[in-house]
Amino acid sequence: FDGTGLLTTFVGHPLVEGFIGDADGAAFRRDHSIPEGELLLAVLPGSRLSEISRHLPVFGETVNSLAARKSLDWAVIPAVPTLRKRILEAVERWNIKVIVVDGSEREAKYAALAASNAALTSSGTATLELAIAGVPMVVAYRANPVTVAVARKVMSVRDMALPNIMAGRRIAPEFLQEECTPNRLAPAIENILLNRAARDEQIKCFRTVSRQLGIGGAAPSELAAKAVLATFQNTQMKMERKK
Repeated sequence: FDGTGLLTTFVGHPLVEGFIGDADGAAFRRDHSIPEGELLLAVLPGSRLSEISRHLPVFGETVNSLAARKSLDWAVIPAVPTLRKRILEAVERWNIKVIVVDGSEREAKYAALAASNAALTSSGTATLELAIAGVPMVVAYRANPVTVAVARKVMSVRDMALPNIMAGRRIAPEFLQEECTPNRLAPAIENILLNRAARDEQIKCFRTVSRQLGIGGAAPSELAAKAVLATFQNTQMKMERKK
């Protein structure tokens, strides 16, 4: 809204109010018999059929590549109920143990994220969920080529992932369109799974992003209500002065 002259108030993000900060990752691992020390990757291919159709084949090849390199033991996918069957069919070809949880169930989803060592995610709201959960991530996205061609002409930001945009720099690696390939994704994920410094750098930056989103502060809905009330009261005062 810069340059429009419109009064704006940033109140945070609605995800903040749904975030479960005390999600028990250790309990999730125990419930699913994941041995201590084995690596778990959260895989978030998207919540629309078009997204999982484009991403799951690439993500599956990436996971299998990591498994072949002995860099990954487990994967967990939060799946919306309408896409669960499609996802279960796809992961049958993955060469590691895969857990599919109900992505619409907040407790199960955040417990899965808390248990994960890293994430491979499509770009979108999921990147913010991972950031506030403190999960290091690699971001990938494939879209319709025509849509991408138009977007590249009008985009005014270098990055696509929301945490990167908020931070003003590329915290999480991004692999978009022609760069979204297993050969590129696998080494990037391996780096944040095994490189402690790379993991810590992402987590540190995500704490700042989380505070910007409203974690640790007043609820966004409360701030929004106060902003609306203040605007209403100011308008009333101006009208009374004119009488």
